[in-house]
Amino acid sequence: MAEQVASHHRASAGQLPPDVAEAFATEQRDLAAAGNPSGVAEPGSRLPDGELLDVGGQPTTLAQNLGGKPAVIVFYRGAWCPYCNI
Repeated sequence: MAEQVASHHRASAGQLPPDVAEAFATEQRDLAAAGNPSGVAEPGSRLPDGELLDVGGQPTTLAQNLGGKPAVIVFYRGAWCPYCNI
């Protein structure tokens, strides 16, 4: 995945105006230097049960869908986000 991100970054770098490319680079450096904010869940963390909407928009809960088995929860921003589609 890291190579795919780097490849996308290289491809888009030549298409962005220099000031926009520098703003993105500065933001990435600042985020890396700051580290994860407090309260961010770590890999393997347990998510408390709560009501969510299923793919059809109907209310459901994690407990109803997991049946006691582990799961991976994905927060997908959208098809418009090139990095989200890697």
